Amino acid sequence: MLKFIRSAIVVTALVVSTNLMFIKPAQAYIPAPPIGSLIDLRYYTNVNRTTEVGRWLYGSCDGQQWNEQWGTQTAYYGWRTVPCF
Repeated sequence: MLKFIRSAIVVTALVVSTNLMFIKPAQAYIPAPPIGSLIDLRYYTNVNRTTEVGRWLYGSCDGQQWNEQWGTQTAYYGWRTVPCF
């Protein structure tokens, strides 16, 4: 019986550790833009934000919906709210 319990613990530990290897890091919460403004999200190559490699612009201005993405999405980003022009 003790051998069965030990084997079950080992199998469970292997399954959990294998699943943890494939979990992607969670992306931080990015709010919905206020009415009449856009969210400008910029992606960078590293944590120092030295080189921009992609952008995502979304929101609503004058009744027109914006949802434009270009470049590469990475784990390093910054965002700001931009009023409609």
